[in-house]
Amino acid sequence: MAKRLTAEGFVDALDADIGWRRVELAAVRTALNRATGPATYTAARAAVALAYAHWEGYVLGAGRLLVKYVADRRLKYAELADPYVALCVAGRLQSAESSARRIERHIDVVLTLRRADSQAAFPAPERVIQAEGNLKSDKFADIARRLGIDAATFELQYKWIDGELLRQRNDIAHGSSSLTDIEFADEAVERVGRLIDDFRTAAQNAVVAEAYRR
Repeated sequence: MAKRLTAEGFVDALDADIGWRRVELAAVRTALNRATGPATYTAARAAVALAYAHWEGYVLGAGRLLVKYVADRRLKYAELADPYVALCVAGRLQSAESSARRIERHIDVVLTLRRADSQAAFPAPERVIQAEGNLKSDKFADIARRLGIDAATFELQYKWIDGELLRQRNDIAHGSSSLTDIEFADEAVERVGRLIDDFRTAAQNAVVAEAYRR
């Protein structure tokens, strides 16, 4: 049986994941500032691509870790906050769709929810916390809602994430030869560093405040 994730283990895992990302973001920023000539634009493109990768990667990783932490509490449906009950229902309904006895599986889900004292059955975190292509601001807001995290702290960054970071990252990922603004690349690394710090804090606060409980 897999070891249950403790609150201390959860925080340690959050910190371990953000730690190496901070190191890499600092390294790519240093490389950008030291580059000269044509290499400067190559470093800028690499900085933007990596900045976005760390934004998406940390949100997904921390989000999945939070789902695992909540699942490991082995709470009953009646004890869970609505977003987590919804995750459980969504996971079971997705499984039911592949069954030849689909309606019976759906009825099983309904009956389980009617028994509020039943232990909640969580889907795999990877199934319910996904970027689904690109981590646009609306998708981020949906993930935050699923996790019981208040996304208000991040809302002022949505226009920048969608209109600048994601747009330029997609240009690079799709092979565009357009030059990346060096100042923007430096800003992207700095902003993403702050964003993942903020998300780490939000995830930790969700555990401390037991936002997953009803």
